[in-house]
Amino acid sequence: MGIASAVLVLIFNTIYRWINTRAEGVGYPTMNRGIYYIIMASMVAYCVAIETIDGEGEGPLHTPSALIFFIVWEIAIVYITFYLYELSEWDSSIISARSMRLKSLLAIYVSLVWIYCLYGNYGKNSLDYTVIVEWNAVFVNLLWCLSFSLEWKEIKLSLVCENKGGAILMQ
Repeated sequence: MGIASAVLVLIFNTIYRWINTRAEGVGYPTMNRGIYYIIMASMVAYCVAIETIDGEGEGPLHTPSALIFFIVWEIAIVYITFYLYELSEWDSSIISARSMRLKSLLAIYVSLVWIYCLYGNYGKNSLDYTVIVEWNAVFVNLLWCLSFSLEWKEIKLSLVCENKGGAILMQ
């Protein structure tokens, strides 16, 4: 499962670079670079959380690592969704209205789940609320990342090899 964290890093890096490239292209300020590093650090926490699960249960690092990851991703999704909204106000060709609505609904939904579970778990320390947050966050974060396919449906990704002077360059 550790490979999942590497895949998530690639997905987020692609999203981050795509957004900033589009923003630069229309003369809009790029996203804060600090959020990039914070999210990348949360990927390490995600890897630790995943890799501490074994057949006998969870290690002592699982819960704090998972919590760091989920909190950072909750903040990141809300921040990036808000940034995309502002960017689309600047230039509406960046992101479709349908995609923006979908991203906004997912960000609002996962935020409401967090509020519901924090309120419901207050003073109880119930595992039920933790599981609700965890699985909703995983599912909604995945859908949020996949929602970028609405913008990328025309993009075809591939590696191109060129032989220039004996060296093979990947583009």
